[in-house]
Amino acid sequence: MTDIAGRLLGVTVLVLAGPFLSGYITAVLVDAQATTLMWGLSEGEIADLARTSRGLVACIDADAMEDFHAMMPVLEAGGVPCLMLLAARRRDDPPKDWSRAALSQPFAGFQIVEALENLTRRTV
Repeated sequence: MTDIAGRLLGVTVLVLAGPFLSGYITAVLVDAQATTLMWGLSEGEIADLARTSRGLVACIDADAMEDFHAMMPVLEAGGVPCLMLLAARRRDDPPKDWSRAALSQPFAGFQIVEALENLTRRTV
């Protein structure tokens, strides 16, 4: 297994996914020492985070996009890099107009960490 301990120290990850996937991602990110934010943030709170948080990235479940559709313009306006998580059945069918990073299920925890590391490198 690839060691992920501490690899995302100083990075804040907004996890926009259903409960099961959020739980898995959060457990991985705890090991990587990232700060995680999940459900319950308003569009205004996310906009404030985008303006004030250096190292903010978003991890979004494609199957839950309808729940988070209103958040996308806020994330884009704030320049927040986004990683889209695609279900196996959608592997070749990312959401319309999605040109950002994507990771297809099934994936291992280290793959999430690597993808988020790559996003943070692009924004530095």
